Formats: sequence, C-alpha cells, structure tokens
Amino acid sequence: MLASHNRKLLCCCPNNWIARKRSKTSLAISTTNKIVPGKFPVSSLIHMVLRGNPDHAIIKKELNIDETSFFQGTKRAVSAVSQKLSERDIVGLSQLVSTECLDDIRKNILEKTPVENFKRIPINQKDIFLQFLTSLEQNGDKIRITAVTYSFPGMDKSEEVWREYKSLKGSIHESAARTDGILRKQDIDTRRMRKILNNYDDWNMSNLMKKGTDIVVTSYTFENVGDDWKVVSFSQAESAVCWNKIRRYIWKARVHSCVMLDMKMTQGYNNAHPKFITYFRCEQLFIYIFFGMAIYLQYLAFYIGSR
Repeated sequence: MLASHNRKLLCCCPNNWIARKRSKTSLAISTTNKIVPGKFPVSSLIHMVLRGNPDHAIIKKELNIDETSFFQGTKRAVSAVSQKLSERDIVGLSQLVSTECLDDIRKNILEKTPVENFKRIPINQKDIFLQFLTSLEQNGDKIRITAVTYSFPGMDKSEEVWREYKSLKGSIHESAARTDGILRKQDIDTRRMRKILNNYDDWNMSNLMKKGTDIVVTSYTFENVGDDWKVVSFSQAESAVCWNKIRRYIWKARVHSCVMLDMKMTQGYNNAHPKFITYFRCEQLFIYIFFGMAIYLQYLAFYIGSR
C-alpha cells in the first residue's frame, strides 16, 4: 500500500523538478573528512589593499622558497590532483601526493564519493581567480604550507567568449560606419558571427550564474620532499557547503564584475588572476574611502551642531 502511494507521488512530480532537486547536491570531498571553508583572512585583505599582495611576508626570505614558482606549482597541483582524482588514477596520484595522503584518498574519498560526482571534481587552473596562503609551519628541514584557491568553473571560457563578442560588435559598428549605417552581406562572416553568438549564449557569465555554477574552494597542504613538494592533505568543496548565502553572492558578484569590466592587470604579483586582484583591490579601496568619508561627515555634522 505504502509502495504504491510512493509511486503515485513520484509519478505526480515533474521530471525537471526531480532533476533540480538532484542538482542541488553540492560537492564536498576531503582527505581528512573535514571541509575547510577557506575564508579570506582579514590580515590578507589588509596586505592586499596596502601592497597588492595578500601573502606579504608569509614566506620568509631565509626559507629560500621561490614564491613565483610555488604559486604556479600550486595551481598546477590543484588542477592535476583533481583531474587524476576524477579519473580515479591511483598511479598518477601517487606521484603527486604523499603515501599517507594516498591512503586517506582511498578511505575518505574513493570509497565514499558517489560515482556520478567524480566528473564534477576536475578544476581548470585557468579558472582559478584567487589563491592565498593561510599557514606556514617549519619543523627542522620540513616545511608545510597551506594554500587556498577560489575557482569558478567556466570563467576562462566566459572571458574568451566575452572578448570575441565585443570584438564582433566592434567590427559590425566599424563596417556600418563605413557604409552610412548599412551592412552589406560581404561585410559580415555569418558563419563566424553565428558561432560567436552561440558561444556567448552558452558561456556568458550571467548564463553560468543562472545555471547554478558555484565557486569551488580548495585548501591544499604541501610539504617539501627534497627540492620538490608533495600534497599531504586537501579539501575541495563548492561554496554552498562552507559559505553562507551572503558571502556566496558577494563573491559571485565580484567574479561577474571582473569578467565584464575592462581593467588593466596588476603587474608583478604572483597570484592566479591579476585582473581579479586589481578589481578586488579597487573595490576595497572604494569601500574604505566611502566609509571614511561617511564617518568624517558624521563627525563634522556633530561638531558643527555642538557649536
């Protein structure tokens, strides 16, 4: 009786509603069974605003660590480990992670993660828009560094199609300007235009947001092994798992604005996405100046009122 009732309820539910319910399951994996929220520290925010570098003075000069190569290696490691993990390539993972970490991957990820979720694990290193360090521990010759990355799946592709779309609009306007506003057939490559418009419809940032694409937060801990570095633990989760809604919307708005706005890139900083750092820094400077002026005007009003 109960089984037939459940079947009736299932039949009454639209297929798209069931698909939406399934798609709301957010991905979260960790070698330690602990998801790291990876929130941007206040100290990193201050350093970024003042110096343009959120990791200023974390890696000491006496450690002889090349920051540039380390940050580049961090991006490659996040991308490579996530790709090998999605393929369940134990041999490939063994070359990137420590023995203990490989055991944790078998026990806490491979045995617990549903098969259909593995295809959602890979991270394109070009989609990483922010990375920063959260800790550095030294014990004799051993050094452990924890790096957090934020990535948005499809961000690199979205930037590419947005550039192509703007270029297409510019060429159309130029062609129309040369012929008094009249476009001739030979002035337009219709096949190329159709391809660009289709790509824009599929990959524009607004569409990705509507599809529910979420920011992915990773936290990787590296340990030096001779002149090389290996991953000893990591956590990867969609922001829906570890952030509240307000934080998620704010960071998504930053990503959207960064892609859509034309900004000059910050030079000389070893971060994942210099354009985003430029935008983020300008945003914080504006907020500080705005609130500083508001406080000053409020003080001025009280002072004039008391006189």
